[in-house]
Amino acid sequence: MLLSRRALALGTGLLLLNNPIAHAFDFDWGSVTWVDGDDGPQIFNDVDGSGVTVTVTVTGDVAQLTNNTPALFDVGGNDELRLFPNYSSTAQSVTAQIAFSTPVSVSQLIIKDIDSLDFFGFGFNDAVEVQGSDGVNPVLADNVTVGSAVTDAGDNINYDSQTFTSLGYTDTTGWLTTNFSDPNALVTSISITHKPLDNFDDPIGQAITISDFSFTPGSDRGDAPSTYGDPQHNASGNVIYLGDIAPDFENTTPHAVPGADAVGDDDNNLNDEDGVTFTASAGATPNALTASIETISEIATHYVCAWVDLDNSGNFSDDEGRCSDRTSTSDALDPPIELTWSADTGVVSSYARVRISSDVLTTNDFDTVVSDGEVEDYQLIYDPTSVTIGNIELEPASVDSYLSESGTGEMDTASLYRVLQVWAPALAAQTNPEDRDATLQALTSYLDPDGDGQVALLIWETLEEQGTLGFYVERRTPGGEWQSVNERMLPSLLIAPMGGQYQLVDPSVSSGTWEYRLIEQEARGGKNTYGPYELELR
Repeated sequence: MLLSRRALALGTGLLLLNNPIAHAFDFDWGSVTWVDGDDGPQIFNDVDGSGVTVTVTVTGDVAQLTNNTPALFDVGGNDELRLFPNYSSTAQSVTAQIAFSTPVSVSQLIIKDIDSLDFFGFGFNDAVEVQGSDGVNPVLADNVTVGSAVTDAGDNINYDSQTFTSLGYTDTTGWLTTNFSDPNALVTSISITHKPLDNFDDPIGQAITISDFSFTPGSDRGDAPSTYGDPQHNASGNVIYLGDIAPDFENTTPHAVPGADAVGDDDNNLNDEDGVTFTASAGATPNALTASIETISEIATHYVCAWVDLDNSGNFSDDEGRCSDRTSTSDALDPPIELTWSADTGVVSSYARVRISSDVLTTNDFDTVVSDGEVEDYQLIYDPTSVTIGNIELEPASVDSYLSESGTGEMDTASLYRVLQVWAPALAAQTNPEDRDATLQALTSYLDPDGDGQVALLIWETLEEQGTLGFYVERRTPGGEWQSVNERMLPSLLIAPMGGQYQLVDPSVSSGTWEYRLIEQEARGGKNTYGPYELELR
């Protein structure tokens, strides 16, 4: 039977059991292959071995840039990026955007030579605007240091010079030092806009430089309740993960508070916890719970460990951990990696954690910090009477072929009428039970209400069943209201504890996309819902 995973919106409390410090990396202008005079985008992969791609683009009134800028420029023996515009209007500006392939915090990003000069009607007056973004919302700089020659507008965005003193690039009084270090407000880009505060006929010397800086990638984090600890997989060099979907990287503290549903780390609204299937045997060993990993990303060496809190203690322990001894396989795994636990019978609601990394993992590493990889947390409902659903599909078939292949068309009149009574009681009440042709026509009308000669067949397979009486099926258009397909329960295949195939005619669907869910009726009175499954009828 399936160990199902629920999605409940719970939890606001947070207790961090550890507060690891992620590794910082350096962006050094002199170490990248910069092309002078190219406004980009210029793309730099795996900066400082971080696995992070940094993209620099200069936009705006780039035609006003002079001296072959944007270009690298020596400042005190170190290369920095220089913008040297010659504006003709205060409406003009140039923006350098530094974008990151994963959310990061940034420190010591310095804009230099913010100064001004008015010499008998010609000169310059630098103004800069600095703002970050998380990809959706703006992010303000924090821990800003403003040189004494720089005027702060007080909004953590705009700064300018009105001292009318020409400064050198190494003069710290004309520096603006910014940080984006708030762990709860990582950035995916930073924009630095340079503009003239005053209009001069010949704004000579109006230039700034942008320094080297450090950045710290976010991490993939666990999202089970906080008592289970705070595992961290840093984004550095990350090419290893479970399943087909790469992990999203949360802030340096969990972005979404861990909660009872264990789905709070989906920062990008994409559920990346797709790598593990949990099942429990209903055969010779009904107390065996198994975590199966069928796909991992391509990498030569990796370590996989998993934990299940079967005693509901609210935390993981070494003896609840299982680690794979297969460390050199990748892509589709045949056979899958399987990790197994023994569990008591009865319904158990608990949590599981699965981790993968190129760092060595042991059963003690349920909440440690590693340099790469992914962690997936699951809420598990272990129910010995549940059923494991296999393949499910929606297929068109001609009415005639369905009646023939199902044997319905070959039934005697009495049997045929009983089928009509089950499928369409209202039609049966209007049909002569002794008139075979009328009964068959009524069945055909029920199956094909639009008269196109086609019927939709919902077909699903179960891999194993235990304690299942039967199924109800519901259908809706995506986002719509659920509607019953069968008012009477479709009985289970009692002779097939290891599963079987079911077919249900749905006369009310036409070509298009539909969502279905299966509702299992348990022998003890409970119900389990599976789905929704998005199916297309062509």
